[in-house]
Amino acid sequence: MTPLVNKALTVATDLHGTVKFGKSSTMIEQLKKTVNILDNHSELFGEERDVLLAAALLNKCHEPKRIDTENGKKPWSKEEVKVHFGEKVGSIVAELMTEPDEPEHLSKMEQWAIKADWAKGLSVQAQQILLAEKIINYQQTRDDPTPKWSVERHAEYLNSRQLMVDAIKEASPKLYALAFETRAQAFVSLESLAEKQKIATQKTVLSPNILDGRTK
Repeated sequence: MTPLVNKALTVATDLHGTVKFGKSSTMIEQLKKTVNILDNHSELFGEERDVLLAAALLNKCHEPKRIDTENGKKPWSKEEVKVHFGEKVGSIVAELMTEPDEPEHLSKMEQWAIKADWAKGLSVQAQQILLAEKIINYQQTRDDPTPKWSVERHAEYLNSRQLMVDAIKEASPKLYALAFETRAQAFVSLESLAEKQKIATQKTVLSPNILDGRTK
């Protein structure tokens, strides 16, 4: 790990502390997973890769709910990121800070259609970070789907995020291929979940409309 990436990891670990993410993970663990995926699959090398990995670690530095505020930590601004990590890292993090909110009156598919359109205008590095994040989303559904969620809700979760993945797939053929494979595996896990929940009582486990888009 290079000095720039090490510095970003130190800052991210300090900022996020043990703040939870989801039901069984922490924010810093999620960021490390993102970096691992990028380090193994990004087509970028040298300084460009270092900048990418540092930006990935600092991606949530501005979100109060992800910061260890109980221990006096404060969110960083885009200006602070640029001061401490330079223009290249700061610009990528600043881009990701502009992610649109999710209006509650819209469906998940409509919310993510807006986000997909936003993601199209980002830099390659920012798009690769988003692709890695979506791969982690797919891995979570594949490996540990939320038992209380219906299969339909899980499928909507996967399909809504695929809108963004498809919109920015040209940013990294390797990451897109991994996303495609992981999402397909996640749908296989949903078939198993459906059996456990006894959703399907007829001849087929899942109706075709539930898994619509599995091979897109």
